[in-house]
Amino acid sequence: EGEASSLFSQLCELSVQNPDFIQLRELLSALNAKHNFLKLGSTAGGLKKQGYETKPRKTIYVVTPAYNCAATIETTLASVVNQQGNFNLVYHVQDGGSTDGTVEILQRWSQKLASAASRFGLRERVRFTFSSAKDNGMYDAVVRGFRAICGNSTDTSSWMTWINADDQLERYAFSFLTALDD
Repeated sequence: EGEASSLFSQLCELSVQNPDFIQLRELLSALNAKHNFLKLGSTAGGLKKQGYETKPRKTIYVVTPAYNCAATIETTLASVVNQQGNFNLVYHVQDGGSTDGTVEILQRWSQKLASAASRFGLRERVRFTFSSAKDNGMYDAVVRGFRAICGNSTDTSSWMTWINADDQLERYAFSFLTALDD
């Protein structure tokens, strides 16, 4: 256990020194919460004392309107959920009643993301939902999607965007977006 704790401390220090390791810091923080590798006074007081999550996280709401996009949807999903940065992600795919396997792909991703969030204790980090029903086109789907995840929220500190089911985000797009608010 001493060696595991020492290695854990070294990983924490490396993750704080490199701002691109935000997801690693989240996993380390979740592991520490579960296994208590670090006591509050050591390198441990850790991640927070060294600048990890000193500011509240922003929330980014994303909607993807989809219809018969089985060939491209997984690339889009991956580009959204693999974004790195100090933010929470609420992601909804509003499907228009696809018949090509899109819904099955969404179900698989929903299960995979829920399992990962549960396993690593990161439920707030990424919340993924989807629904499938006939709609009146892409913009109707976007509005339905935002209603599903935002309701009538008036939270002005969050960001909202959509990405089509055959597009993808650059790796640090949301990190850049949240940096604009700093």
